[in-house]
Amino acid sequence: MAGRASSLTLARVLSLLAALGAFGPLALSAQDPAATAIRALLTSARIPSSRHPDFTGQVEVLSRLYAARGDAPLWDDGNGLTPLAHAAIVTLGASAERGLDPEEYDVRLLDSLADAGVAASVEIRAERDVLLSRALSRYLSDLRDGRVPDTPFDHLKLGIPIDASVALVQRAAAGEAIETLAREVEPPLVQYRNLLRHLARYHQLAGSLILVPLPRAIPGIGEPYAGAAELRRRLIAYGDLIADSAPADTAVYDSVLAEGVRHFQFRHSLEPDGVLGAPTRRELAVPPARREEQIALALERLRWLPPLPDQRIIVVNIPAFTLVAFDSIGGTGTPVLQMRVVIGRAFDKRTPVMYEPLRSVEFRPYWNIPVKILREEYLPQLSLQPLFLRRQRMEVLGARDSVLGDGVTPEILWGLANGAYRLRQRPGGWNALGATKFTFPNRADIYLHGTPDTTAFSLARRDLSHGCIRLQDPGSLAEWALRGVPGWDIAQIDSVVAGTGNVLVPVAEPIGVLIYYATATATSDGEIRFHPDIYGHDRRLRAALTGRSRGR
Repeated sequence: MAGRASSLTLARVLSLLAALGAFGPLALSAQDPAATAIRALLTSARIPSSRHPDFTGQVEVLSRLYAARGDAPLWDDGNGLTPLAHAAIVTLGASAERGLDPEEYDVRLLDSLADAGVAASVEIRAERDVLLSRALSRYLSDLRDGRVPDTPFDHLKLGIPIDASVALVQRAAAGEAIETLAREVEPPLVQYRNLLRHLARYHQLAGSLILVPLPRAIPGIGEPYAGAAELRRRLIAYGDLIADSAPADTAVYDSVLAEGVRHFQFRHSLEPDGVLGAPTRRELAVPPARREEQIALALERLRWLPPLPDQRIIVVNIPAFTLVAFDSIGGTGTPVLQMRVVIGRAFDKRTPVMYEPLRSVEFRPYWNIPVKILREEYLPQLSLQPLFLRRQRMEVLGARDSVLGDGVTPEILWGLANGAYRLRQRPGGWNALGATKFTFPNRADIYLHGTPDTTAFSLARRDLSHGCIRLQDPGSLAEWALRGVPGWDIAQIDSVVAGTGNVLVPVAEPIGVLIYYATATATSDGEIRFHPDIYGHDRRLRAALTGRSRGR
């Protein structure tokens, strides 16, 4: 028996003590008129004074929480709110430090109701008690799962179970620090922790850095520039320029300022040419408060992610046009591999967000032309160019994948147009997938692959594909992905790529592929980078948070 008790975690002990302690108020609830008022609030699932009066989405959690106490107050000892209650309100008031909105938790209302103290009416005692329990439960749920419904990862992630939500609030009421509970439910990711630090910095900048408009002139290095002092001040504040690297009274756009501009451009997904053109001035004019919001939205999206096992993982951030690979989810957050990528066109071929396991690496792959591309792009050309398939090294496949050759006849055109036949491109240096394809089965039929045309990787903005993700260095990713597969070192990979056959190699161990969207990223060297909202996802998320569900 003693051995079993010693195996209980501190959190579990506190949860049990909180539940057991509820039997005291159970006996007192008949003498406390606030219990009747609390029961009435739970029955109605409405608090008219709240920012979100309807709390039907949380009524079951709160009903169980108070039922364990005979509906007696949780945060009121009869002489007003307890010190733990006041501490909880302070924590909720500081929720902006985690990219959340204190107003979502009725902080100002709770502050005003807390001032009533011992003279509070029965109705106020009940209202503020339920409000605080609801706000705290909501706060912890928001930190774990995010604030909006219907995220791209909902099918992979369950919300906090009702019993667990009840236990979290009980643990807070029993004296466990809410900060401890918050860290317990938040994503255990280095990226998340690093973004929190940058959020605090940009929050400070939002309250202290006043932006003075920069002149529209585009100075050359060494030329006079009226905005030099303001530009220098701004670059120092953002960390792109060292404070003592140039005289404070300079009126010249010198090489030091140009280098600071290059660093700023690099961090803001611009061509780092040191030219103070319109795109750079536009990014320099973005208020720190808007950058703070970008970071908050990135934190929100990290909360959507399903639990990620401690294994190797490939991460593609769509607006950053970047792939990074990690040997482990934990550790320092330093990638073992990083490369540029080309993603789906913003206008009509957007790459979707997803998380799937990598299954295999295919060398010298065939490219099976998607039906939509076939009908929209290739069929019109086949009618006009009978030799098109031959020049593109493509072939027609019939029933049971029988090869029908590369000739174009009326029958072939009819079969392709009506789905009886399909089209594929043979392996080789001309193949649109390059020499390597990485497959992770998904409904959108998205995969990672090489490309014979590498010119796009020199561009700052790289949304140019049909939706799949082109890799700058597929060979390095293949070598890393096949680590542990006997016989598949870089020499073997090079040999197969130079050969003539199509080869499929399963990976030796699970590797996750995460494709996600964040316009703010924290790098392992301590910097923060901002990316364009190329698909408008930030704009839509901002609108969703503004019109947040009223029943939560």
